[in-house]
Amino acid sequence: MEAAPSAADPRPPLGTILGATTPRASRVAALRVLLAAWGESATAPTGFNSKADDGDYFRDAAAAAHLELRRVDADLALLTHLDLPVVLEFRLEDNPRPRYLTMVRVDGELLTLTTGLGGDGAGEVVVSPEALNWYWTGSAYLAWRDFLGIGTTVPLGGGAEAVRKVKQLLAAAGLPVANPIAEYDDFTRTLVEQIQASHGLEPDGVVGALTKVCLYNASPGLRIPHLCARAEATR
Repeated sequence: MEAAPSAADPRPPLGTILGATTPRASRVAALRVLLAAWGESATAPTGFNSKADDGDYFRDAAAAAHLELRRVDADLALLTHLDLPVVLEFRLEDNPRPRYLTMVRVDGELLTLTTGLGGDGAGEVVVSPEALNWYWTGSAYLAWRDFLGIGTTVPLGGGAEAVRKVKQLLAAAGLPVANPIAEYDDFTRTLVEQIQASHGLEPDGVVGALTKVCLYNASPGLRIPHLCARAEATR
C-alpha cells in the first residue's frame, strides 16, 4: 500500500480538480479536449450524452468524428510509447463513479492533464507519475485515425489490400520492405515485430489497433497530435 501523502505531496491539487467535477461533466470535457487535439470540433457531440456506459459514449462520439477508439488497460510507459493524447479514468476514494481527464503532454516526469475548462491552459494541472497513480485506475481511452482505412486485423483478415497498406506503412517508416506484393510473409511479420517491440507492445507480428497506431506514428507527413514534444519536433 502506498504511504500517506506528505505535506509536499502533489496529490491534493489533482484530487481537488477531480472532486470539483461530476462523472458526466468530466467525460464530456475530456472528449472535447481529445477531439480538439485531433483538429475536430471543440464542442463535444451532444447526441451521445444519454449513453449510460462511458465506453460507449467515447467510442460512438469518436466514430462520429471519424476516429477509432480503444480502451486500454496499461501503464504510463506504454501510453508514452503510443504517444497520443489520451483520456484517463480516475476514481476518488470516497466515490466509485469514474471521472475523466485528458493527458495532453508528457515531458519526462511531468504529466500535463487538462479538464477542458477555461482557455490558455487555465484548466491544466501538471503532476508526477506518483500523483497520477494515486487516482488513476490504469484504464485509458485512446483515439486514433485509420488514415489508410486498413480496418481489420492483419493478417487475420482484410485480404490483399490490407496487407499492401501495412507494407506501405512499413516502407514509410523507413523499414526495408523488399517484397511489395500482397503477401504477409515471414519477413513482413519480422518487421512488424520490430515495430511492436520498439513501442512496448508484445511482438506477435499481428497488426491490431495498437500496432497500427505505432505504424502511423512512424509515418511522416500525417497530422497526428503527440504527447511528447521530442516526437513532434522530428516531424
